[in-house]
Amino acid sequence: MVSSPQTSTCLAAIRGHQDRVNCVRWISARDCNDPAAAAELVSSSSDKTLKHWKKKDGEWKCGQTLAGHDGSVTTFCMTSVKDKGLRLAASLATDATLIVWRSQEKTASGDFDDWVRVQDISYPPKKIPVSIDMVHSPSGFMLAVGHVDSTVRLLGDDGQGFQELCTFKGHEDWITALAFHIDHGKQFPLHLATASADSNIRIWAIDKGKDPEAFEMRQEETTEVKDADGVVRRPKQALNLTVKHHNFSLAGQTLHAKLDAVLFGHEDRVHSVRWKPRWVEEVAPCWGGLPDGLVLLSSSMDKSMCVWAPDPQDDVWTSQVRVGDIGGQPGQLGYYGCLFARFSWGADVPPVVGISAHGHNGAFFSWCPPSSISSQQDDSALLGAWTPKVMAAGHYNVVEDIAWEPRGHYFLSASRDQTTRLWAEWQEGEEAKERLGLIASVAEKVLPPTIRRENFGRFIEIARPQVHGFGMKCVAFIGGRCHCYVCGADDEKVLRLFNAPKTFVESVANLCGPQAAVDHDEQTRVLSASLPALGLSNKPVASDSGSTPDASSLTLAGGEAEDMNVPEEQEEEFMPVQKARAISSAPTEEELLQLTLWPEDAKLYGHGNPSYAVAASNQGCIIAATCRAAESQQGQSGIRLWEAPGWKPRGVLNGHKLTVTQLRFSPDDSLLLSVSRDRSICIFARSTSELGTSFSLRAKLEKAHERIVWACSWDRSGRYFATGSRDKTVKVWELCGDGSQVNLVAQLPKFDSAVTALDWAPYSVSERSCIAIGTEEGEVSVWTSDPVNKEWEKLTSLQGEFAHAGAVHALRWRPTNATSVQLATCGEDHSVRVHELQQE
Repeated sequence: MVSSPQTSTCLAAIRGHQDRVNCVRWISARDCNDPAAAAELVSSSSDKTLKHWKKKDGEWKCGQTLAGHDGSVTTFCMTSVKDKGLRLAASLATDATLIVWRSQEKTASGDFDDWVRVQDISYPPKKIPVSIDMVHSPSGFMLAVGHVDSTVRLLGDDGQGFQELCTFKGHEDWITALAFHIDHGKQFPLHLATASADSNIRIWAIDKGKDPEAFEMRQEETTEVKDADGVVRRPKQALNLTVKHHNFSLAGQTLHAKLDAVLFGHEDRVHSVRWKPRWVEEVAPCWGGLPDGLVLLSSSMDKSMCVWAPDPQDDVWTSQVRVGDIGGQPGQLGYYGCLFARFSWGADVPPVVGISAHGHNGAFFSWCPPSSISSQQDDSALLGAWTPKVMAAGHYNVVEDIAWEPRGHYFLSASRDQTTRLWAEWQEGEEAKERLGLIASVAEKVLPPTIRRENFGRFIEIARPQVHGFGMKCVAFIGGRCHCYVCGADDEKVLRLFNAPKTFVESVANLCGPQAAVDHDEQTRVLSASLPALGLSNKPVASDSGSTPDASSLTLAGGEAEDMNVPEEQEEEFMPVQKARAISSAPTEEELLQLTLWPEDAKLYGHGNPSYAVAASNQGCIIAATCRAAESQQGQSGIRLWEAPGWKPRGVLNGHKLTVTQLRFSPDDSLLLSVSRDRSICIFARSTSELGTSFSLRAKLEKAHERIVWACSWDRSGRYFATGSRDKTVKVWELCGDGSQVNLVAQLPKFDSAVTALDWAPYSVSERSCIAIGTEEGEVSVWTSDPVNKEWEKLTSLQGEFAHAGAVHALRWRPTNATSVQLATCGEDHSVRVHELQQE
């Protein structure tokens, strides 16, 4: 993904690797600050390859694939020498090899030749390399390699290939990150920062000349040990202090390296270190109020980032700035990578240099110093002065399902990353207008002409209603209630129903306008919700004091009630880190985790296996759900129903032999459509009596497809429906008479891969019926039908970077009251996308 930090918007999704992407780097360090100039980058993947990407006419294309490793390529580094027209790269893989790649500039065109493999270095299993960095020094290329044996090996290239120069020792665990720094004015000394899983950072200085050999200080500590003859002094241990100066030669020049500083401050493994780049001085000469010179940024699993700098008086390194998370937040496991980032909020506003990091849960974090900080202020002025900034967010695992709010103002996505996330168009307030203006200016420079720029980048994550302990599988909004949804988890038999708190209704009004906050259930809402430590259920918070309602205010359908009484000694577990409040601008990651949870309103019991699919009626309050079922578990292949009020069980619908993969209510809720792994289609008809609502089997099609049927959807009339299957076909069916007879009326041309998702638009598009179809290869296509002869033809197809990089798991058209025709999609590639269909 290529994103713009200042707009918190994803600009492009680059597709090409066949497995997880482990590392990405810009060819030019300045590309990360100018989206329009960003034209080349390199990525490495678990598919054992590196890819060189080039942007042309707004679209990213793979210029070359670098193959050579026999294992997952975990990381790589690059450096360029402009005056020599040379690029050099080095990559590491799990096969314990290091490969050096070289690319030479073409003298005529200014372009570069393809990368050429020039050197291989293998290491034994006990010395597997895990981190790397490269620099071009006045004496030649230097390469630092960190290993699992806690050593750093320095290699040099004088034109004959890289050879080992010396070995740095001192760390006590894996070397997790390396970073070279060269002062292009002085050239020497060079500085190398090494980070380790031992939570420490070491800085090594490399300079010209020869220094004294290693010296060793030995000190014996003694203690009194009593024995039968009296008191005898015996040595307790020997304390060795070694400071070694490494002397070596590179390209005929004598150099030496020594330990310059050890930085203590992090409490867990340090995953990344970055030196302040040269462009920071150009953008912000007195950046952060820190003195000019060496500045180092580090990120750690202790949920903090530190900015380090030596004191101008005595050169002692100290932590000048520390930012991060305080307290245990759900789903937050610390920071991995870090970098310096440039933020620009308009042509009339000076750019700001901030620091950014990304965490284990796929989140990005950024902080910026206020522009009022000057170099004359003391360190105390920096404390608390840095402010968090909103960054692009998203899921970090497979997204299984999506669902639009019935009126189309926002939608939910459910993912295996154990969260449900709520997305909406932020368009209210001055900040929103400024952001849209920035997006428009950036989009004009970087987006291909095929993308409509007017509505690009409007959707943001405004809430994270659920942070769970299991991967999410399915989600559906309750049509008869406002701001209420039901969801199921992949390894959990129970379904959970959530009702929005008051703070969310206020927040959605602030961000999306009062029309999105229409609420007919205001009297039943609690203030907010919190997640107790080691808990799976979001607990309602009734007031600002953090009090929790008793068990009588909660509903548990189909099972016994849980004890909701909170002991006084555990009361603080239910208190949110921040005081409950509504959000008036795009939320930061901390606000999403702490302020946007929804309270759990009910649990729906009955399934004997993990949940698989769920659907809710469009007008009333009926929920239908299924679970996984093997052939030997035919009793679990039924469809269970619950109905409000009280969410009482309304029976089990039998008709399938294997797992029911998808359920859909007809537009008037009179029929329930289901498809299954057993290749059959069932239609259940609704009836109402004094005992409540019930459904009965009206029609069944055995072997409707040749393979598993994955998806189904009704048309807006409720007379036709479509099904998609692993047999690569989509079929359109018609109900005849009272619905007991079903006829096949059309079959779309066979697709190149299995059909995994489809959705029939609930309105006409250019006066034609419209179906969106997603496949196992990630392609999304839109098909339309002539109202007279009912022939289907492809209207458009999303391929390349606009398609998903894996199977499409769900498609949903935005409901009818939307201002434009929009389609939300999600899939195996962890992404959620909203496409707009332009009507002629």
